[in-house]
This record gives sequence, structure tokens and C-alpha cells, in this order.
Amino acid sequence: MAGRQVVGALAAVGIAGVGAVGLAAGGPAGPAQAFTGTCATTVPAAVLVADGVCEVRFSAPGAFSFTPPSGITKLAAVLVGAGGGAGIQVNNQTSYAGNGGAVVYIDSLPLGGAITGTVGAGGAASQDFSTTAPAAGDPTTIDATTAAGGTEGNNSEAFCVFEASWGFWIGDGAQTAAQGDPTCAPGTGYKLSQLAGVDTALFPASADGADVYGNGGAANSTDPGSVSPVAGSGGSVGETQAAPGSDGLVVFRFAAAPTLAATGSTVSWTVPGASAALIAVGAMLLALRHRRRSQH
Repeated sequence: MAGRQVVGALAAVGIAGVGAVGLAAGGPAGPAQAFTGTCATTVPAAVLVADGVCEVRFSAPGAFSFTPPSGITKLAAVLVGAGGGAGIQVNNQTSYAGNGGAVVYIDSLPLGGAITGTVGAGGAASQDFSTTAPAAGDPTTIDATTAAGGTEGNNSEAFCVFEASWGFWIGDGAQTAAQGDPTCAPGTGYKLSQLAGVDTALFPASADGADVYGNGGAANSTDPGSVSPVAGSGGSVGETQAAPGSDGLVVFRFAAAPTLAATGSTVSWTVPGASAALIAVGAMLLALRHRRRSQH
């Protein structure tokens, strides 16, 4: 290849480096955001739980008040009744798990002012029926809408014998009843997206997480430990320890204001580095080519 052609070819390689750097610089620079959208200011603070979906929760037992933010067009809610307490009948060698609280969906709430309600408290447990019976969970309410609390542990549930000397009654859930021998499984509650008539835009399955609300209490031959952290769960029970039901919950959701999300992948440092080297070589060879032309 003639000298001029070599120089020209190498110069073209250098110019190609400019294009490579341009592609690297013009490409996306970072990972995508977790969720798209911006939540309006609320008390307590709303958080993004899915793309374009904001959520506010009230979980402390007792009265609450929530003022919807201005600018939203719809406010939906889920109410979870508190779980019933478990109990132990020592003289009868029988343990009773509590039942899960009801889970109720409200498709649309008024937007003109404060919304008031009550979060139910979990039912108390009884370590000995001969002195005190376990208590039902309190209802969770918003105005005239109520999610009933789970009933206390009693002998109307499914029965299981885990060992010859002790019998267990297993708690019903908000969605399904408990199963007795030989399955011996408590009833199940609901994930938020499973509720009948739910707005799937505000309650997509992707935002459910692992929590299932309103589960029946479990029973086993070992002590169950502390109260379940999941709202609306019935109290679990063993031979010597009964747990109270879980407190209720109110979940509000509304649409977030749209925002642009950062998307794409990061470009490796080796791409612009190699391209920059090619640019330097190309520039040098272009200068050499120009000098040779001026000498002829």
C-alpha cells in the first residue's frame, strides 16, 4: 500500500475512534431507578411501592386521620382486621390458635377532606382457659366500612393431634379455612392484589412482597414464640405458650406524578480509553499527511 494510502487509512481509524467515544458518551450512563414517579407530600410520608404507585400505611392500634394530597384523582384502601388471640386449656390438654382478621378493599374514597378510622388491636392470648379466655381481635374501620377482627381460638376450627396426650385447634384465615388431620395447616389470608375487585393499577402483584394478611394462627407441639409481624394474623399456640393476635392495618394507595427514569447500562472504561488513543494516533497521522502534501 502507498504511503499516502497507509496514512489515510490510519487516519480513518483515528476518526473512527471519535465515533466510538461519541457512542460511549451518548449512551446511557447509569442503572435504572427502582420505581418511576414522585409521591405527593403526605403525613405520614407516602412511599413509592411500584411504578407510579404511592402508599401510606397506618399500623398502630387506635384512631387515625389521613388527609389525601391535592391533585390526585383516586384514593383506594385496604383494611385488615386484627387477629384473634390463642389460648391453652391446661386441664383439658388442648391448645387453640387464633383466627385471622378480615381483609376488605375500598375502591374509592372521598378526596375533599380528612379520612378518619381506627386500626384494630390484636386479641389477647390466654395461657390458661381456667382463669381467662383469649380475646377476639378488634375491627379495623374507615367510616362505615369495617374489616372484622379474627375470633379468639376456640373449638370451631380444624382439629389436629400432634401427639397422643395433647390436641390442637388450628386457626382459620381470611381467605381459606384451616385443614385438620392429616394436613394440619392453618387457613390463609390475602395478598393485596388477590382481593376481589381490586384496582390492578394501584395494587399490582409486583408490589405484594411476601406478606399475606389475615392468616390463621398455627399450632404445634413446641412453643410458637412472639406475635406474628404480619398484620391480621391469628395468634399461634403450643403446649405451654399462646401468642396474641397481630394488630390490624390500613393501606392507602394513589397514583404518583409521572417522572422520567434513568435507564440503560454503564459503558466500560476500556471503550472510551481505547477510542481516545485512536483519536490521538489519527490526529498525528493527519498532521503528517498534511505536511507531506505541502512539501510536494
